[in-house]
Amino acid sequence: DILDKAKAHGQTVIFRLMAHSTRARDDVPEWLKALIPCPERPDGKRVKDSPTAPEFLQYFSAAVRKLGERFDDDPTLDAVDISLPGSWGEGHNLHLYPDEDLVKLVDTYIDVFKKTRLMGQVGRPELLNYANRTSLVGWRGDGFGNPDHMANIYPPRVEKVKDLWKTSPVSFESYWWLGEWQRKGWDIDEIIRCSLDWHLSTFNAKSAPIPWEWKDKIDEWVRRMGYHYALTSFAAPAEASAGDTLEMELCVENQGVAPIYRPIPLNVKLESENGAYTFDSGIDIRKWLPGAYTEKNTVTLPQDI
Repeated sequence: DILDKAKAHGQTVIFRLMAHSTRARDDVPEWLKALIPCPERPDGKRVKDSPTAPEFLQYFSAAVRKLGERFDDDPTLDAVDISLPGSWGEGHNLHLYPDEDLVKLVDTYIDVFKKTRLMGQVGRPELLNYANRTSLVGWRGDGFGNPDHMANIYPPRVEKVKDLWKTSPVSFESYWWLGEWQRKGWDIDEIIRCSLDWHLSTFNAKSAPIPWEWKDKIDEWVRRMGYHYALTSFAAPAEASAGDTLEMELCVENQGVAPIYRPIPLNVKLESENGAYTFDSGIDIRKWLPGAYTEKNTVTLPQDI
């Protein structure tokens, strides 16, 4: 249903399957509680633990596998988040789980999502680096904007995955929501600066309103995140005949902070009142990191042009 609604609006989806949240209505299923010990949310606590019995990750991995078998072919699914133990799948108390069990969970995602891009929580950078040995896995960060997170938690973790943005996207999720940032007096300029330095492509604002006073800053932030290509020049011969080799040169600048990550073909189209001809340039636009690039391309014109 989520994918169908997104498709109807021309959108794509980043999706996370969570074993549970902190609310009773979002807890693990009753049949699992009948099989293994399943923690309740402690009084006065914001988070709660996942079950630590080995069967928990075994069953959860089976659910992930079924999800991949059904939806990996759907182009509306832009990316799937590698959900970990803990509330909301965000990796709370991962030290309670053997490393080999967490690795098996990551392997399940890599095994079943061959066509859909993956991203994972930066709370365990070593798992992300492990995943990138065999797949292109991006990273995401929760609790973004909180001054303590920005100054003390993120920097050492980001340092361990600092080059992954060149091949896979970075995504952040807001701590609370932007209206609360404003109420708390958090420095929106510094938050934006950090996110751009860390090459984000997408931001989850939790569907909450943006403070009107910050509209211009947020508009500029959105303009700069991800990729933004500007064609600065294009050169080609003024005339060419059927069978000729046509040489072209284009200069492009990526004015964003990240590349595009999908292998979208860059086509050259020649058009007149007599018809149109399209040629695949063969240029891999995924290599256009922030900066300027000059590309040369040659096509042979068909005899019937």
